[in-house]
Amino acid sequence: MYPVLKATALWCIQNNIDIPSDIMTGIAKIFKTVDWYERAMWSLVKDLYRGDIATFEFESSMIEIIQNQLRRAWNEGMRSLGLDPETDMILLWEMALQDIMAQELVFVDPLAAEIVAAFHAGKDVEQFRSRVSVWANRYNDVVNQATQICAKAGQKMKWQYGDTDHCDTCSRLDGIVAYESEWEELGVYPQRPPNPVLECGGWRCQCSIVPTDQRRSPNAYQTIMNIATRI
Repeated sequence: MYPVLKATALWCIQNNIDIPSDIMTGIAKIFKTVDWYERAMWSLVKDLYRGDIATFEFESSMIEIIQNQLRRAWNEGMRSLGLDPETDMILLWEMALQDIMAQELVFVDPLAAEIVAAFHAGKDVEQFRSRVSVWANRYNDVVNQATQICAKAGQKMKWQYGDTDHCDTCSRLDGIVAYESEWEELGVYPQRPPNPVLECGGWRCQCSIVPTDQRRSPNAYQTIMNIATRI
């Protein structure tokens, strides 16, 4: 179905046939290119300018498109590093993505007001085309940001037993794989006496966290936090 939808949309564009904004929004959910992102937003701008949709409809659709496409961009950045957004996304990265989205969404309401004002003043809607183009290019920027942020904090580290008797905390942490940034954020480290997060206090602890290519443990962050807070 998707190839047919894409082909139909391209035919409409090539023949200067406007695509309804609701359909364009649906297309934008499927395709993650800057081109589709721009076309979807430009379609909404023209619909609002002509009065085909109300301001609240414009804002709602714009918010949906922005959130959908920027998440796609972030996911693309993660996949470029061999990470799976479904299983490898961590709270730190989700917060970074939400912050990026929030920075974009604050401009939606002012843009809507300017479009309506331009119509009533008899100004050409084309004045908004360059702004939409710049906005759409944020897709590539978010791909790059995701790549940089995830690469910087994405080294996976595994808790590994040492040659000694182990406390209950170290026993439960053994084998857990989490990102280096997660271990750091939680403050859970082997040794380093006095260490309040370990039952052994870090004394005579021979455990270590070592780089690994193994998959990150399911719910690693929450699991580590639960273990550490039981002390």
